[in-house]
Amino acid sequence: MKKFFQTPIGKRVMIGLVFLALAVALGFSLQELLHSGVHWKQAIVIFLCGGTGLGGLLYLFLSRKGLLIGYGIALGFSLLLALPDGWKRVYLAVGIVVAFATPKIKELLKKRKDKRIVAAPSPNAYGIRPMRAERRTRAQETKDKPIFALHTANGNMYQVFFQDGVFLFYKVGSVWKETKEEDLLHAENLPPMKKGDFSFPAREITWLRFRELEQDDNPFDQQISIHAQKRRYYLSTIESAGGAALEQLLREQAPKDVVDERKQKRRYIPSPQQKRKRFLERVYLGICAGTLLADVAWMFLDVPYRLFACIALLPTPLLLLMYYLFPNEVSIAESKAIAHGRVMMLMGLLGSGLVPFFRTEADFNFLQEGRYYLIVLVLGVLLVIQAILTSPETRIRKSQLILIGFVSFCYIAGALGQVNYLMDQTPPEESQAVVTKMAIHTGSKSRTHYVLDVVTNDGTLYSLEVAKSFYQETEVGEAVLVLLFDGALNIPYAEIERLP
Repeated sequence: MKKFFQTPIGKRVMIGLVFLALAVALGFSLQELLHSGVHWKQAIVIFLCGGTGLGGLLYLFLSRKGLLIGYGIALGFSLLLALPDGWKRVYLAVGIVVAFATPKIKELLKKRKDKRIVAAPSPNAYGIRPMRAERRTRAQETKDKPIFALHTANGNMYQVFFQDGVFLFYKVGSVWKETKEEDLLHAENLPPMKKGDFSFPAREITWLRFRELEQDDNPFDQQISIHAQKRRYYLSTIESAGGAALEQLLREQAPKDVVDERKQKRRYIPSPQQKRKRFLERVYLGICAGTLLADVAWMFLDVPYRLFACIALLPTPLLLLMYYLFPNEVSIAESKAIAHGRVMMLMGLLGSGLVPFFRTEADFNFLQEGRYYLIVLVLGVLLVIQAILTSPETRIRKSQLILIGFVSFCYIAGALGQVNYLMDQTPPEESQAVVTKMAIHTGSKSRTHYVLDVVTNDGTLYSLEVAKSFYQETEVGEAVLVLLFDGALNIPYAEIERLP
């Protein structure tokens, strides 16, 4: 045991346990402040006790970084408690906006910084001359092989033929769909051209330019720009996949003096994977923007509850679907070192999971909370296990697994309560009741709870949370109407209304 605590892991465990013990000691010593009913005093207790306890727990896994994260989370909750009721939603909305906007701002600042760095041109970065000897050799080697070209404007892959003075381009795939061998055509048996195919006579070419492309992770090594029939075509080719042969054909068959041989810098063209990444990044930002607008409206405005509840539940499954369909372009990692240039969607998942959780926690009085939380626990554990088995990213860092687990439990808790309400079609059971007690709970939770104790005509006692306005307009001894709902998932809940 002594040797264990002398190791780096052992020291981390020892320090983490010390912080946990300190949190417990602070909790016992500051009980009076916690139960004082003064919000700013309770906020101090939450920051000290919660930050120390959570920081100590995270220190076991993340070292100093975990300690900072723990105190940061505690600070966020303590500020939420200390603010007046009218400012709490504003605080949450600002927090969500900042969470979504921060990664994008950092990215823009990085791009701006990179633009200021002027790199010295390499000796081979300029100068496109008539077809080089090695490309002529490659053209002869691939003369009898299929010629392929990617139309960069629409992302379609074409097989190219030259017959009777006409260049023929037949669509055989795209950046979204791989080219299959059975889709390839043969020069001796070409079908009629269909939608998506195109052609132009060689004599109608009025301008022609060949550009070498940056290699990097882009498989294409040349771009060919063609003006023909008053239209423009921008093709990307691979030298070994018929690109050299297509260049030779164009140089031989095009009218004289149409090839632009001006010196120019090599142009970078993104690979099909990078194009998908950019497209998915726009989709991700669109989902986040729509989610943010819908969530703000749902939280602060008088909008149709069912409609906006459904909208709020959609982003998380959509983002997860994107991740499992395009694992090479998007990531759920919390670190750029793990994402490796992919679109990072963790903040979007976090934002889309928290709002349904907050609304469910605020809007429903579950009569069997134990059953509700048990279902949340089981489903959350299953989802985390599924993530561990199917996503290698969750196994790289413990912090990554902790975040994914937090997002999973928040979303499941919110979605379970909302689905239980949205799909419930049974009429409620109505019972008259009398208010026997009124209480305001301002404990360690992030918001103030207004609770009414009511007794129905059959003697059943219910302790139900209500809105602040309803609480202020109610008196002890007043008669109210209690509505009991079964719930679509057999999770009963109750509401209080005024008697007609």
